[in-house]
Amino acid sequence: MKFQPFRKSWWQWVAIGALCVVLVILGFHMTGREPVADADLLIEKFRITTFSVDFGARKYRLASKVKKWNGEIRITLIDPEPWQNLFVSQLAVELSKLTKLKVIYLPESGEIKRANVTVRFMDRGDIKEYLVSRNKPEAIAEQISKLICSGTASNRLSEIFKADIIVPDGLESSTAKRCFIEEITQSLGLYADSELVVPSIFSNLQLGLDYLPLNDKILIRTLYDPRIKPGMSREATMEIARELIPKLVQDVRWRGVEALYQR
Repeated sequence: MKFQPFRKSWWQWVAIGALCVVLVILGFHMTGREPVADADLLIEKFRITTFSVDFGARKYRLASKVKKWNGEIRITLIDPEPWQNLFVSQLAVELSKLTKLKVIYLPESGEIKRANVTVRFMDRGDIKEYLVSRNKPEAIAEQISKLICSGTASNRLSEIFKADIIVPDGLESSTAKRCFIEEITQSLGLYADSELVVPSIFSNLQLGLDYLPLNDKILIRTLYDPRIKPGMSREATMEIARELIPKLVQDVRWRGVEALYQR
């Protein structure tokens, strides 16, 4: 009895070809890309970072209203090194795409009067005195002076209009990059840290992180969705977030970070 090789019909070959195409596409979309977190985890992390307070006397309390910028953001560094100019200018471009706001970097320290986000480099021993001179209570100023870096955002009727960021002198470049990303991004209105989704700059465990992770970009894009307004209640904001984040997660898994850009 002769052996008869198994022969596939034409529709079986079509099915195999289609499966191969799907596998190639999936491989293309996953290769070299950060994994996208589960939508439910991102929704909860958004709630924590946007409405929690994780420092000072109000630690762990939930805010009742969302705070965010509603106008042009102008960032400047006082007496920066050349690489710091380039790094923060690139960060400004990325944040502009995610928020649909005009986020610009002012490279000249002389333009400090135009800036509404100011990054100051200071000797650690001078930080407490500076903060007290800016009307911070002495006990709070003492705590802040011991942090790797810090930032304070000011708001009027829940609309953020100014941020003051302090980076201690002498930090390694990777740590300084982490400070720029974390403090500038948190000044957008994502104040609190959470370990629920990592890697993340909104985390106390990711100290060596020197880039803005993809899942954090989803949180920024959510906060700056046009439907979410400064002063909107926590309940109304979270209703939009629960609808939006699963859609963003799905889009990012197929199209990449470009799915998050608003401009």
